[in-house]
Amino acid sequence: MTKGEASHLILLRAQEQLMRSAVQLEKSFKKSNKISLSNCSEGDLEVLDAFTSRFARTSDILVRKVLRLLFATQEVEAGTTIVDLLNFAEKHSLIESAKAFLDMRELRNEIAHEYSNRDFEKLIRDVLEFTPKLLDAAKKASVIVL
Repeated sequence: MTKGEASHLILLRAQEQLMRSAVQLEKSFKKSNKISLSNCSEGDLEVLDAFTSRFARTSDILVRKVLRLLFATQEVEAGTTIVDLLNFAEKHSLIESAKAFLDMRELRNEIAHEYSNRDFEKLIRDVLEFTPKLLDAAKKASVIVL
C-alpha cells in the first residue's frame, strides 16, 4: 500500500467515525430541543449530558481528525494550529465561519473539562445553537475525498 492509499484509508475511517458521531448527536439534539431547560427532570439532565458529550466528541472528530487529515496533504501541514485549520476550512466552504467554530471549540473545552462559568441553561442553549452548524460541517467533511 502506498503512502497516499494509506492516508486515504485513514481519512475514510475518520469520516465514518465522524458520521456515526454526527448521527448520535443529531438524535440527542432532537431530544434535547424538546426539553424545558427551566424545569429539568433527572431524566432530562441525563439526556442533556449525553447531548453535550456527543457535541464535544463530534467537534473533536471533525476538527482534530478529519480536518487535519483532509488538509495534511493540501496547503496545511500536520502541525498546524486549530485556528489555521478552521481558517482553511472556511476558505474551502466546509464551515461558514472560522470565528464561530473557534467559539464552538471554546464551548467544547468548557464541556470536556467541566470548567464552564456559564449557567447551565446558557451552556445548553449555546450547544443547541451551534449543533446545526456542526452537523452541516460534518456532512460536508464526510464526503470529501483525497
